[in-house]
Amino acid sequence: MKSIRAKIMLLIFGSVLIASLIIGTTGTFLTSSVIEKSYTENMNLLCKTNADEVDIVLAKIEDSIDTLSHNAVSELSNIEVLTDDSLRAAYSSGLEKSALHHIESIEGAMAIYICYDYSYIGKSDGFFLVKNINTNKFENHPLTDISAYDENDIEHVGWWHIPTQRKTATWIDSYHNSNIDHDVMSYVVPLYKGEQLIGIIGADISTEYIENIVKQISIFSSGKAAVLNSDGTVVYHPNFERGHLIAAGDPGFNDVVKELTKEDRTSELVKYELDGVQKRIAGCKLRNGMLMVCFAPVIEIYKEQYNLSFFTIACTLIVITAASIVAFFVSRKFARPIKKLNEAAKHLTDGEFDFDLQTDLNDEIGELTTTFIETRKILQHQIHLLDTEAHRDGLTGVSNKAAFMNTEDEINREISEGNAKFSIIVFDVNMLKVTNDIFGHMAGDKLLATISAHLTACFNDTDIFRIGGDEFVVILKNEDSDNVDELLTQCIEGMKRLSLEGYPDCRVSCAYGASRFNPNRDHQFSDVLRRADKAMYQNKTISKKEIYPWQEGAKGIKQIQIEKYCQLLQTLITSTDDYLFLMNIETGVIRFFGEDPNSFDIADGRELSNGISDMLSYVHANDHLLVKKAVSSIISHDAEVIDINFRMHNNNSDRNMRWVNCRGSVINDEVDDHFVAIGRISQNAVKHLYNPLTTLFNKTKFKSDLQSNMVNDFDCLMLLDIDNLSEINLKHGSVYGDTLLKTLAEELESRFSIDQIYHAEKDHFIVLLDANSSKKAEKIFEEIKVSLEGKCTISASLVPNDKSIYASAENIYDYAVQTLNNAKKDGNGQIGFFSEDSLRERIFAVELLEELEESVKNKCSGFFLVYQPQINAKDYSIISAESLLRFESKTKGLILPDQFIPMLEQTGLINEVGIWVLNEALCQCKKWREFIPDFKISVNISSKQLEKKKLAAQITKLLAKHELPGEALILEITESAQLNENEDVYAILTKLRQVGIQIAIDDFGTGYSNLGNLKRLHAKILKVDHMFIRDIKENGYNYNLIHNIIEFAKSNSSKVCLEGVENTSELIILSSLQPDMFQGYLFDKPCSADMLEAKYFISNTKEYAKRLEQIDKLRKAKRHTPLINMEMKTILRGINVGLWIARINAKTGEGKLYADETMRKLLGVPDDITPSECFKHWQNNIDKEHRSAVDNMIHEMTESNNVMQVEYSWHHPKKDVIIVRSSGRCVEKNDEVIVFEGFHRVLGDL
Repeated sequence: MKSIRAKIMLLIFGSVLIASLIIGTTGTFLTSSVIEKSYTENMNLLCKTNADEVDIVLAKIEDSIDTLSHNAVSELSNIEVLTDDSLRAAYSSGLEKSALHHIESIEGAMAIYICYDYSYIGKSDGFFLVKNINTNKFENHPLTDISAYDENDIEHVGWWHIPTQRKTATWIDSYHNSNIDHDVMSYVVPLYKGEQLIGIIGADISTEYIENIVKQISIFSSGKAAVLNSDGTVVYHPNFERGHLIAAGDPGFNDVVKELTKEDRTSELVKYELDGVQKRIAGCKLRNGMLMVCFAPVIEIYKEQYNLSFFTIACTLIVITAASIVAFFVSRKFARPIKKLNEAAKHLTDGEFDFDLQTDLNDEIGELTTTFIETRKILQHQIHLLDTEAHRDGLTGVSNKAAFMNTEDEINREISEGNAKFSIIVFDVNMLKVTNDIFGHMAGDKLLATISAHLTACFNDTDIFRIGGDEFVVILKNEDSDNVDELLTQCIEGMKRLSLEGYPDCRVSCAYGASRFNPNRDHQFSDVLRRADKAMYQNKTISKKEIYPWQEGAKGIKQIQIEKYCQLLQTLITSTDDYLFLMNIETGVIRFFGEDPNSFDIADGRELSNGISDMLSYVHANDHLLVKKAVSSIISHDAEVIDINFRMHNNNSDRNMRWVNCRGSVINDEVDDHFVAIGRISQNAVKHLYNPLTTLFNKTKFKSDLQSNMVNDFDCLMLLDIDNLSEINLKHGSVYGDTLLKTLAEELESRFSIDQIYHAEKDHFIVLLDANSSKKAEKIFEEIKVSLEGKCTISASLVPNDKSIYASAENIYDYAVQTLNNAKKDGNGQIGFFSEDSLRERIFAVELLEELEESVKNKCSGFFLVYQPQINAKDYSIISAESLLRFESKTKGLILPDQFIPMLEQTGLINEVGIWVLNEALCQCKKWREFIPDFKISVNISSKQLEKKKLAAQITKLLAKHELPGEALILEITESAQLNENEDVYAILTKLRQVGIQIAIDDFGTGYSNLGNLKRLHAKILKVDHMFIRDIKENGYNYNLIHNIIEFAKSNSSKVCLEGVENTSELIILSSLQPDMFQGYLFDKPCSADMLEAKYFISNTKEYAKRLEQIDKLRKAKRHTPLINMEMKTILRGINVGLWIARINAKTGEGKLYADETMRKLLGVPDDITPSECFKHWQNNIDKEHRSAVDNMIHEMTESNNVMQVEYSWHHPKKDVIIVRSSGRCVEKNDEVIVFEGFHRVLGDL
């Protein structure tokens, strides 16, 4: 610890030091700030002045080119002028004169030019005026052929591709223009007439001109200026060559460039280090995006500031030395009297109040000494008062527990010395807690004060202590100890006569116990206290049996407490939607609080006098045992809480059955016996865990139970499903379907406990079976199936409870669904067993997806294309080829498209892969067009790709890259592609058609296209799916359908390609329909590009010769096969037979009816009626008496797949009631749609 003298010295020395430092530092800082601000402003001003000089030249270039571009567009009255050489030459001549006038007045300008769009006019054309350095005149220079260079060749054609790609006026950073062999910066504006690019107009300014301006800038001794491109590369720098990237040698320079180009940056200089030298830099952004910078070394900028700092330090050292001498003498004078006062304070700290302290000083230290002496006297008195208060109870005035512990220590010393003689009486106030609860704490305090006063009067001059909330101790010493029994009896008798003022029903009494010190067996005070305490508790047990005045009426103390609880619950119901309840465990009576008109019949405040018996009338019968068990555990003291889920209903019926969660806790009475249970019954807590229709727990509850290990003790999971529920809903309505679901739920609940069954979703039910063999499980399934006979059929799947197979509840459920779907493929009423094969298939899919993602990252490695020819139907020559994507896995071999294409679509990888396919296919097409100039390549496009707005631009760019016209590409879209009336998709297709790309509808006839969609797609090719080609010899309907498609295509200027032609007989029959193209295995399977090239393009190969032989055979077979070629439409119209196809949504029941010309005439509807309207028209006009017969026909066709026929009355819009005969069959059925086809005939003449 430092002395006062040292502190005074330190204070004086420190004050002078701090003052000197503050003055010196502040002065230096302010002066330095002024100097730094001055240098900063000067450097910024210098940089800005020179940047403005450069900007003036750049602005002149911009103004001139902008004016010329405006004039060029406005003077072009018709864009067709550019396609005529003579008109274009006249147009260019006028622009050239105007351009020369503008450019000659601009200092530093090197060239001005106009170049027309070569892809529009078919060649490079325009003008190119370049300044002759010798004559200082602008002369014509040959125009660069843009098509001769790659678009990335900035030196030759960057002035064309950069602005046309950006589609706006653009400054191009400094570069070497190889066309004029000069370093320039270019300002170029693309010219558009409407949305058509017609060319560009631009000017070049010499980079050397900018250099000459910057070279003249000088800052301090060695500071210089530089100009940088926007990416940080050097345009001019005194230390680096042009084009050098400073950040390459110093990565930190990138941060300097970013800071200088920030929009919100301040005027502060930027710090950086170059070749070990610290520098500061100022910068200004030029109009063309380049950066003008001025820089200088730090040591030159802050030279004056450093000199000022050295002077300030020297002055400060002189002042500090003088202050040290003064501090030494002053501190010695003040330290002596303070030292004496410090010694006195130490005595006071040690509790010594008797010490002598005198002073002869008349200053502040003398006054301090006098005050210290007076403080000593006051402190001595206050300590005595505090010691007294610290050992007294504030409520009763008797000694407290602290005093009791001191007394215990004193008596223990007496015991050890052998001269102890004492007795202890322990008192415990009866019913203090109840008094507080019923009458309030004021009554309880008065009760304690009354008893304390009585004890003080009975045991005068005796130690009385309050050692707890309701506990007092009396210690009798010496002679009083011998009279303990007599004194205690007098005290108790006197206490019986006490009463509590203001509380006549409150009785004043205590439980008590006494014990006398026995030196032969008691070794310490606590031994005596323990015996007295034990005696007191024995007495307390007897006193609990006494009846108090407030217990003698109709309401006892417990009833009063129950009413208080009820009042509290009545208050709480306003803040909750749950029911609150109170159960009297002794009587079993239950009271409810809360009322919800949409819930149960338990009214607010309702009392169930028969307790659990009345409660069960609201509980689902299957949950009675659960509720009884939970309540019994509370009554029998086996549980302190209740937390169960069960179902409640109204009026003992299943109406509005709902799950609830019942949660509550037990409150004990004075003797720790179960008194009441209080809790809540909540729907909200569990409503997300059960299905509202069947009231069974749902999939969410199943996952929660499995994850929390609540349902691990089962052998296998059975997943049940009602077969064809969507069709049942379609035929009988959703109400009937719901009834079946509830019937199945009731059947399951009658066989299993509620915690074994779950209504997972839709028509899926989970059952957790205790069946350790597949036979047992299958037997259970058969029993359930038999119980539902005549109502519905069910299918099921079984998955073992083996966590080595599944990692989560989601996994085991997914496995069950997958197994169920596989089982249902074999028909209705099936049961499927999970196998390791199913798991392997899932693992296969995961691994394949990982490999596909890796492949896309590696530029689509593993993907390759095969090609299938599309053949001219007239001469069997190749006119196009469809490119088909394949994938070769490193570990799994060749993967089929139906395995990997859905994965690519789901993950979005199809976009990157699709562009790769287009690039590869167009590259191949370019090669084959050398053999067949008008050859086309066909590429499949996913609907996912069509969702990308940039698709049209990407495809157009690829066509330009491979120098192909749009007519070389056909994009195939499957008819079932979900375009979803997306306007963006149709906009993309419109842009593609505008560049000549043709749209083909693949798998035509299998999707859901309507005439409106076809019209918007403007499809030029319809590719009829192979399903209509199979069995064409026996299937007259398909023959007629293909005929109608071809007629439809011809009427809309479209072509038809028939896919899947596999044999000669099919080819001969289909040729009679006169399609445009064939595609199928008869001609070729998909093959490699080399193989296709050998067979169709290179005439000197064996494969080519073999193909010619095959064509010869086909022609001969066609000539020698008799074929009846008749006009089917005329025949069918003559016998009043109309053909139709009906598609019915399996979920909603909504239908679409596709009718041919004869059918529409028979129905009396116009040709432009939509399929949906046509279906409603037919359905709504069926005679009511025959509606059931038509429904039965639909049902039979759905179930049997046989041809069915029905005759019925139908209300014709013009001819009243007619008799018609319809025949048809089901041709397709799945969870989404049911498809029928057939014919319709009127019996009799209309």
